[in-house]
Amino acid sequence: MNAMRVLTLLLAVVACGCTTTATREYRASEEQRIREAVLSEYLGSRDTNRIVFVAFQNSDGSRADPSDVVISRLRTAGIPAQRASDSATDEHTVVIDRATGKPGIIYYAGVVKWYSNSKVEVVGGCRCASLGGGFSVFIMKKEDGRWKRTKTKSMVTI
Repeated sequence: MNAMRVLTLLLAVVACGCTTTATREYRASEEQRIREAVLSEYLGSRDTNRIVFVAFQNSDGSRADPSDVVISRLRTAGIPAQRASDSATDEHTVVIDRATGKPGIIYYAGVVKWYSNSKVEVVGGCRCASLGGGFSVFIMKKEDGRWKRTKTKSMVTI
């Protein structure tokens, strides 16, 4: 009888570990889709007088360049996107293209919090100078296999 309890406990522990790993893997792959969907939405009404740079925001607030595949998909959609790491700031804190010095704008998106596997809190925004840009924090839900914005929690414009 004791052996049966130990076996049941062992199976429960193994099952929980597998579920946790599967959830982490699912969320990591979905975060890429969510961030790309948010960037695509923002870039649909982008500033066309500036060079467009894109970044993914990580959960710790740091930013990283999207993969080459994401950059390629944005370019195929007609958005001349470049990696945020190709940008710099001038002496007035204006975002510029590192190679040409022309003015730029960085668009970014990231998942702030997971509520469930089909509901997340997201941040998306842009920055063109230290006092130029803005961001929104909003809720997205996965419906019919696609992530859709459902509720805006806050908006800040600088």
